Amino acid sequence: AGEKTEEEGAADREEFVHGDRSVETDGSQYVGQTQQRNKASVMVKPFSCRICLKGFSAASSLKMHEKSHEDHKQFQCSICGKSFHNKYSFAYHQRSHSGEKPFVCDVCGKRFSQASSLKQHERIHTGEKPYKCDQCGKTFRTDGNFYRHLRIHTGEKPFECDRCQRKFNQSNQLKHTLIHTGTKPYLCNVCGKSFNQSSILKGHMQVHAVSKPFMCDVCGKAFIYNYALRKHRRRHLQDGEGKRQRCDSCGKEFSSAGALRTHRLLHSGQKPFECDTCGKAFTQKYSLVIHQRRWKWCPTSGLSLGKSEKGNF
Repeated sequence: AGEKTEEEGAADREEFVHGDRSVETDGSQYVGQTQQRNKASVMVKPFSCRICLKGFSAASSLKMHEKSHEDHKQFQCSICGKSFHNKYSFAYHQRSHSGEKPFVCDVCGKRFSQASSLKQHERIHTGEKPYKCDQCGKTFRTDGNFYRHLRIHTGEKPFECDRCQRKFNQSNQLKHTLIHTGTKPYLCNVCGKSFNQSSILKGHMQVHAVSKPFMCDVCGKAFIYNYALRKHRRRHLQDGEGKRQRCDSCGKEFSSAGALRTHRLLHSGQKPFECDTCGKAFTQKYSLVIHQRRWKWCPTSGLSLGKSEKGNF
């Protein structure tokens, strides 16, 4: 028999859990293993078919049975034509067409097409993580995640781009090939600009965000990201604007002249930044921005529709 497909392997595992007979992974060893078991039990069927593992009590019966296999694949799907070595693999495959999911989680009711998937899911509820990395001690719920993690330590990168031969340790990283094809499937629904990676689109969407909550206390410029504000502030420091500034009224020191000017408004009582909706005034523009984000706005009329249900967002 040739190498088993993923479906056949999964179905074999399912058979082991739910089958009504014992299953061996290597048919050639079946007779010897059966004889060992029979030392402590009644003689069972010692002659096993190498193709489907079905057992027989006589060699002649086995020989007759093996003739039923054509090209070592007895079970053929009438929908897609795919053939399988045994009825368990065949039954599992048929569920891919029917959508049948007979295995149900007792905790949350989620259904699965195979027993091994249910067993893996149940670990979410139990917290069991049976796969442990002997190098760093990290544990995993599934063998797939475990083996992917091991590649971090081994440096193995089995997935190769057929355009530039760049290698990756995960198959989903082969989306890298979109760089070569020029395909940009991720579309911004605001401006229509497209991107070749979903992460780039996610970052781009922030450009359309109304809120820029991170404001420079030197020049008042606002930014979407805090890291952009930090980078911007370094420019002021390089220009000599970051020297310590002292308040004449209370002696408090600040890193910039802009911060000092804002602070002085507290002493003067001035609140130059006023909300157009409710009239509330603030000493800092940043405080006004935060205040305005608490309101829902009509983009057509510019009128407030009342406070947001979420409050501050």
